Order: sequence, then structure tokens, then C-alpha cells
Amino acid sequence: MAVLLILELLLFLPKMAPAEVRITDDLGQVISLEGPARRIISLYGAYSEIFFAMGLEGRLVARTRADLFPPAILSKPSVGTHLRPNMELVLGLQPDLIIQASGRKYGHEVIRQIEERGLVVASFQPNTFEELFSVIHRLGTLTGDEEAADRLVKQLRGRLQQLSQRLIAAEHRPSVFFEVRYPNLLGAGQQSIVNDVILKAGGINCLPNRKKLVRINIETLVGYNPEVYVVQKGPMNRNPAEPKSRPNFRVIKAVEEGRVLFVDEHIFSRPGPRSVEAVEKLARSEWPIQPRLRAPLGIVEIFTSAFDPSTSRITWRYRAPTHVTGASSASSKSNFHGRFGTTRTLAEPAISPTLTVIVDA
Repeated sequence: MAVLLILELLLFLPKMAPAEVRITDDLGQVISLEGPARRIISLYGAYSEIFFAMGLEGRLVARTRADLFPPAILSKPSVGTHLRPNMELVLGLQPDLIIQASGRKYGHEVIRQIEERGLVVASFQPNTFEELFSVIHRLGTLTGDEEAADRLVKQLRGRLQQLSQRLIAAEHRPSVFFEVRYPNLLGAGQQSIVNDVILKAGGINCLPNRKKLVRINIETLVGYNPEVYVVQKGPMNRNPAEPKSRPNFRVIKAVEEGRVLFVDEHIFSRPGPRSVEAVEKLARSEWPIQPRLRAPLGIVEIFTSAFDPSTSRITWRYRAPTHVTGASSASSKSNFHGRFGTTRTLAEPAISPTLTVIVDA
């Protein structure tokens, strides 16, 4: 009898409502939901990647036409492009939250159209890793899974920290130009995630402009004379020609010396979990990211070097009129021979190695 009475009382008790979640997005708008978002449409691929990296891909109910990574996202229905979504499809999926990138004026128009239909839109535009980590934390709040967000941020920070430890004693940071588009040359400026990728990989963006994208002519670029030239390939730069084949590009130091790197636009220009992968790729590439190998004055010149943090190995090339007879570093000694332009690899566990190369008279 007592059990039946308790059950009857429970039936009449008010049901516990989900806790309200609230954040402020990058447009300064307060985004408030009655409870954690369960049906989400992300209109920007990098933010979809964040949900996958957090283990919350089940909350995504759609994708945009351009979303191809991770491959599992192809199982979601497409709602068009991020700047021109099909509103009927969006409304039919009954999302309780839509995520949009707020960096373009056309994106603001899309936000307005969606909000007019009574849907909630959160907009983000991170241009640094700290801003990216803030976006991840806020998405954790909106989904009610702050722990997943914390785990992801901790993992990404850890990978960046490993690289930063390798670069503590860097003596030189090479100047870098990042090509967003060619022809009608467009470069990545200081207000872009690419700028932070370059910095954390050990380089310096040669463009001083405090913009996300910078229109630039060849004369100005030659004046900056970057030591490294990075070319992105993707929707904004579909078939870029080799810089050395372009008129007047050969006089640029990076092009003249062959320090040109082609990279994936989706990894380098989209602020998301793979932005850390972009840093790792640059830091491990064949361009002169630190640590740079040094030679005694008047003996020999090291003209390129690359350090792979994952294996603690240095690949270097030296200029020598005859041959090299010995080498020593802070933690190891080796003897080997080679001629001009020869490539050698030296195991070097030291964080800040110094290689001394002696030219045989």
C-alpha cells in the first residue's frame, strides 16, 4: 500500500526540466538553450570536426556539401553550402542549434535568415589557438559535455607543448609567406589561424598586416623576400603553379633556394583540431625551422636543416669545397664524408643541438 502511495505521488510531481545552458558567441550574442543541444547542424566543416574529436558526432544531424572529413561525416545529409544552405532542408531537420562561421559578411546574412525562422545560431571565428580552445569549451557548454571539451583541449595543448619545448632555444625564426590564392595573389595576414600555426612551428609571418587575408603584388612580396614559401591547395587555390615557374618569382629567396611547401588548405586554413597537425607538419618539414645547425666562422656553412621532433633527428645540408672529415655535437660524435649538397641525417637527442662541421684543407 505504501509503495503504491509513493508511486502515485511521483506521478504528480513536476518533472525536472533540463538545466539551461548559456554562452556568448564571437559576435557578442548571448546564446541560451533550455537544455544541452541534441540536434546540431554545423555550417562550417572545421566545427563539425570539433564535434567528432569530442566524440559527439551523434549530435550532428547534417553537413555541408564541402564537408569530407572525417569520412564518417558523409553519412549525414547535406544541406547545401555554408553560405547558401537550403532553408527548407534545415528546417525539416528540426535542429535545436546551428553553428556558423562569422568571418564573412555573407555569413552574417545567413545567420539573419536562420534567426528569422526562429532557430538558434551560435557564430564563431577563432584566429588563434587560444581562441580555438575557447570555441571548443563553449561548444562543450552548449552540448552539456564540458568534460569532452576539456579532454580535447588538454590533448591539443599537450601536442603544442611538445613542439614548443623543442623550439625554446631557437636562434632564428625564418620569415614565411603563406599563399592563400594565385593568381590575384592573396596571403595570410596576422589575424588568421595560419599566423599562429607559423609562429608555433618556429617561423614568423612575413606579412605585417593585421588582417586575415592580404592582397599583395609581386613587387611587395619580393621586398619582403621570405625565406620559406608555403602554398595551400584547396577550394581557394585549386591548381596553383609552382612558384619557380611564375614570372619574377625566382628572385624570392625561398623560391630561389627551393624552400617551397605545398599544403592542404583544409588542414592549414580552417581553425579546428587539425590546426595542431598543421603546426606539426611545418615543424617537421624540410624548410629551415629551428633548431638551425651552426658552423664555426670561416670553416663551413650549413645552408638548410630540418629537425623532426618525433624522432629527434636532424637532416642537414652543408656547403664544402672538398669534403667534411668530422662532426661533433653537444651529445654525440660522428665521422662521415660528403660532397657539396650532400644530405646527411644525424641522431641528436639534445633539444638545442649545435653541429660543428670541419672542412678538410
